[in-house]
Amino acid sequence: MKRWILILALLVAALPARAEYRGERHANLDSLEQVVAAWTPEREAVASDDELQGLQGACVTLMRGYESINYKVSEFYARKARRLSHRLDRTYSEFDCTRYLGQGFYSRSEYDSALFYYNEALELVHQLELRRDRGDENYTDAVVADAQSIIYGTLGNLYNVMGDIPKAMDYYGQAGDIFEQFGWLESSSVLHYNMGETWLEQGDPDKAEPEYEKALAFAREAGDSLCMASAQKGLGRVCLSRKEPRKALAYFREADAYLSRHQNTELKEHMEVLEYIREAQELKEKQLIRLIVAMAAGAVVVLLLLLLWRRKRAKAAPKPVTTDITLSDREKEILALIAAGKTNKEIADLVFLSPETIKWHRRRLLAKFDVANTAELIHKASGCGLI
Repeated sequence: MKRWILILALLVAALPARAEYRGERHANLDSLEQVVAAWTPEREAVASDDELQGLQGACVTLMRGYESINYKVSEFYARKARRLSHRLDRTYSEFDCTRYLGQGFYSRSEYDSALFYYNEALELVHQLELRRDRGDENYTDAVVADAQSIIYGTLGNLYNVMGDIPKAMDYYGQAGDIFEQFGWLESSSVLHYNMGETWLEQGDPDKAEPEYEKALAFAREAGDSLCMASAQKGLGRVCLSRKEPRKALAYFREADAYLSRHQNTELKEHMEVLEYIREAQELKEKQLIRLIVAMAAGAVVVLLLLLLWRRKRAKAAPKPVTTDITLSDREKEILALIAAGKTNKEIADLVFLSPETIKWHRRRLLAKFDVANTAELIHKASGCGLI
């Protein structure tokens, strides 16, 4: 889930330049409109700068007040406030009104028009830089950095939704450099969290992971538990995308530990984390089942292979040939000596018979086994298990 709105909320540093915009919710818009309507072009032409500043502040209040009620009326007062800011040479206010106009188009998905106003706001930031460099005491490094970080983050969001991820990341990176320079830790955490979300939605968890880790590091340094929970949730989602439910559960449970203590203020966030915990547990159980099935299947395969090997070995082993040949003890003795390679004379000496008698026994054995020579005799006798 993208959290670009969080960037816009946290990019704003607590600077005096913003103080004039903080009372619109408590203002009576109808009464204020009547006051502004009384200002004719002729009256504006002769008004002092102090009077015009009051008018500009009223227009800004109406701009903010009508923001969620009637965007056309809100834009009307934004343009009027922008014109007055330009006339009063209040570059930061002009920048703020210009960016506000771009935000209106952005919220209605009219991105080309939004980009037009954002680029004009970017040009006004360059003017702020020039005024700072000239030593204008109203435009300190912090004021300029505030405007820079806002427009860089805003342009990053726009290019993000337009699908130009390299440009989005470039502007996010510029905003991040400013946050780190001024120690705006919460803003840094949210920015890197959103960068992680972007990469994860692009299907690139390897690029998302280091962004979430940076978000977690900044959140811990700032002591912001909600930012920590968001970063841990992001890291858990990276682990889920890699099918690592154990690691994912560790991150999700850390996020849940904080959110469980803040259910009233972060209920939606907590419900998301609980859903991810359920998803990770289901994946863990499925992997365990698949492991058990795989081990069982492996055992079956090993058993089958063993049985086949034994069967093959049994088939390959020579089987004794059944025979009805009967031999006397003397014939068995002489047959064994023949198989041992003894000559007739050697056998005769060993069994105390004449060589002629041994020849007679040899011919008789050849006849009994129905073979033509000694080699066939030995082979057939071995097959019958007689030697």
